[in-house]
Amino acid sequence: MQNDTTLWIDYPDVIDTLRTQVSNLKTELGTKAKAVLSQLAVGELHSVVDETEVAVDATGSDANGDYVPPAMVHKRADGKHVIKLKLANAPSTAAAVRAKLISYQVGPVTALLASFNTRLPVPQVLVKLKPVFDFNSMLNLKSIDPAVPDSPLYEHGDAEIEWLIENKFPMLDASRVKNQSLKVRQFVHQHFGMFYDADLARDNWSAKRKAKHKPNAHLRIAGKNSIMEALFTNQTLFYSSGGIWGISSYR
Repeated sequence: MQNDTTLWIDYPDVIDTLRTQVSNLKTELGTKAKAVLSQLAVGELHSVVDETEVAVDATGSDANGDYVPPAMVHKRADGKHVIKLKLANAPSTAAAVRAKLISYQVGPVTALLASFNTRLPVPQVLVKLKPVFDFNSMLNLKSIDPAVPDSPLYEHGDAEIEWLIENKFPMLDASRVKNQSLKVRQFVHQHFGMFYDADLARDNWSAKRKAKHKPNAHLRIAGKNSIMEALFTNQTLFYSSGGIWGISSYR
């Protein structure tokens, strides 16, 4: 299973990242809270709405007849309105606001982490499949010398394949699957440049987007111009029928 950015073999990493992000909320504010921290520090909370979403007449009533003090609504040059809500008993400094918000987060975050693994379990089969299929964990493939007898190119993922055959795919032959996996690694090694994506900023991006972009060099495993596209659409490159690389084997 995949979408444009994530493969099923990425699930263990996605869960690890999510767990870390949730855990960080014990001591750090989230993105939304950080964005409004300066407002909260002066005892306000702002909400930006379109022209059609707020209409305050001279009496201070909105379209629903509810009272809205005119001083709360500020029209910006772009035609949008900013509704400023005054907060009662708000801390008077950004540091105090931050500490207060974090104190509210600690309890729910602790409870969430306590049941995190049961809420979002990581199937062991994905943990074992990842070393076999995740060529991004093998970016050093480019520099590996296959002529060296004990080259890591030859045994990468073999232990995981043995586990997979024994526990999930007993209908397959371990030796054959290992040979197929090696054949694919050799193919990727020989054609490394075809699938390597330096993830550089694009020329048609804005200067702001280019400045914020952090390249994440990677191998394209699935999708357009990827390893899997090459393997499954060109039979002259690799013959995958009947083994762990066969799509039907994952049912």
